[in-house]
Amino acid sequence: IEGFIRDGKQNAALIAKALPRQPLIDGRDLSRVGQALESAIALAPRFRNGLFLLDADGDFLVDYPPHPELKGRSFAFRDYYKDAMREGRPVVSPPYTSKRTGKPVITFAAPVISDDGKILAVLGCSVDLLAEDALGPILKQRIGKNGYVYVMDTTRQLILHPDESRILKRDVPVGVNKVVDAAIEGFQGVGETTNSQGVEMLIGVRQ
Repeated sequence: IEGFIRDGKQNAALIAKALPRQPLIDGRDLSRVGQALESAIALAPRFRNGLFLLDADGDFLVDYPPHPELKGRSFAFRDYYKDAMREGRPVVSPPYTSKRTGKPVITFAAPVISDDGKILAVLGCSVDLLAEDALGPILKQRIGKNGYVYVMDTTRQLILHPDESRILKRDVPVGVNKVVDAAIEGFQGVGETTNSQGVEMLIGVRQ
C-alpha cells in the first residue's frame, strides 16, 4: 500500500510536468490538454478511471475519458484540490465515491506550475480502488480457511473489505472491536477480539 501511494504521487507529478502550459494560461485550445491526458493514460493505465484538470479556483476544465457535462463545475470542496493548492506538491485524497464514475476511488493530485512558480491548475489522477492494478488484489488474500484482510482509516471508514457493500462505510463504532479501537489510537500487534459481526477473531494490525 505504501508503495502504491508513493508511485501514484510520482506518476501524477510526472504527468503534470509534461502537460502543455499555454492553453492553461490563455484559456484557449484546451483540446491540446485533453489529448495530452489521453496519451498519459496510455503510459499510466492505473489512472484509466480518469485524468482531469481543475483550474486554480477548483473549476473543472477538461478530462479524459471525456465528461463534458462536468465542465465548469466546482470541485474546490475536494480534499485533493485543497491539499495540492496549499502544499504545492503531489498529494493523495481520502477514498470517496467518484461523481464521474460512481466507483470507490482515490485521487492522486499534483499542481501544474508555470515557469514563474504560479499554480495554473491541479491535475487529478483517479484510481479505481478495487482494480487489479490498484488495491483489489489485497482482497483476494486469505489467512487460513476463513481469515481475510481489510483496511480502515483513522476515521473508521473501511477502505477495503471482502464485503464490498461495506467499503467507504463507517460501521464499526467505538467499543465493538477492542483491537480496532486500539489500532485507531496507534497500536500495532496481535490480539484476540470479537468482530462487528460477533465472531471471535485473532487479529493482527499494522499502521
